[in-house]
Amino acid sequence: MSETTPDATTTIPAETTTEAAEPGYDAAFVMYLRSALPWTPFEDGENVTFTLSGDDTLTLEDDGKTVEITAWKSGEAVVSAACGDQTKTAHVKTQSPKDGAFDIVIQAGQSNATGWGDGPWSADPYVPNDRVWYMEVDGSVVLAEEQLNTDRKVNCNNFSLTFARQYINDGRLGEGRQVLVLRAALGGTGFGDNRWHVGDDLYNRMIRMIKRALGWNEENRIVALLWHQGETESNVAAYGTTYEMHYNNLSAVVSGVRKELDFPELPFICADFCYDWRQYNTEICDLLVAAMKDVCAEGYGAFVETSDLTSNAQAIGAGEADSIHFSRQAIDILGVRYYDAFVGIVENR
Repeated sequence: MSETTPDATTTIPAETTTEAAEPGYDAAFVMYLRSALPWTPFEDGENVTFTLSGDDTLTLEDDGKTVEITAWKSGEAVVSAACGDQTKTAHVKTQSPKDGAFDIVIQAGQSNATGWGDGPWSADPYVPNDRVWYMEVDGSVVLAEEQLNTDRKVNCNNFSLTFARQYINDGRLGEGRQVLVLRAALGGTGFGDNRWHVGDDLYNRMIRMIKRALGWNEENRIVALLWHQGETESNVAAYGTTYEMHYNNLSAVVSGVRKELDFPELPFICADFCYDWRQYNTEICDLLVAAMKDVCAEGYGAFVETSDLTSNAQAIGAGEADSIHFSRQAIDILGVRYYDAFVGIVENR
């Protein structure tokens, strides 16, 4: 299992800061310039990189061609492109979702959280819109939608989409605000392989993503931690998983995030496994589920049932062997159930 990579053409350019540019922005930023400007400063296929040359200036250079963007923070960029002895200048309106205020949803765990939902569409599929965004692990902000799953070679669904839609339709998103889903999950990972303990790399990455998103705007706020994980821990032969181990590890993650945020009432929601796979792993799954339910019972948590939700194998049929991942339609339902669980927490705390 591996992380999916977003389509670079949907990436919104990062605001200018004094920090070094992060990998992953270059191609998307140039594509943005091509679409935003009335002329093309670079040809397709050129290897263009950009570096910061000051607090309010961004410079792109390649083979004697230069694009310099100034006044980025004001919302209008003064763009100058130079090639040889020719220079062009334009004023370009710049828009970024980072300019607004976010209600932030953390989505963490492994592959059923990253999005492996395939198969037929539901009767009411999620429609991408500019009120819901993803923050990817590289810090880029992209429109929230189904993304390419590089293992399955198709776009796949994830439960944050219908969670966000329900959140908005229920009137919980204030005027002028947007939903930002922090896509912190990574397929095939858990506590057994030392990826999600407090202090492990994926936990630390999640915390960095949270702090970065909160730092964009003092009005940004975290609203929920959505978790789906445990399939890795089912490998008892490799990891020797016990109830106590899973309970302690998951409880520490939830407590750790709440402590980092100084938000002891942060809603935490997790869910059962895909039953098409669970039925062959009943003993260990019962143990893991008992631990998850007990973590939720500590306060401000909720557990979502999944016994009636289909797998990719069940939804697609002949030739499909994936029983561990929820189907596209099941994922839509799962997102609604996560939201309903969220409502139950916030209306009773």
